[in-house]
Amino acid sequence: MMFDRIAVFEDRKQLYGTQLEVNEATNEYKLHIEDPDNVNKRRAQMNLPPIEDYLAQWGISWKDYLKKQGKHE
Repeated sequence: MMFDRIAVFEDRKQLYGTQLEVNEATNEYKLHIEDPDNVNKRRAQMNLPPIEDYLAQWGISWKDYLKKQGKHE
């Protein structure tokens, strides 16, 4: 989590997707992840649950996030 927190502070993409930011204009969560195709591999190495489960706690769909980023599932 600390790696991601520092990345957000330095305006870089996160490795694990642990830090959600709120877009004040739209009141939507935003999440910037480095290499989203492999985020669950990195999360598993750190004993974190899959990104889908983590984001679901906040009402965020991983599939929708990927679509917004122009990525496939």
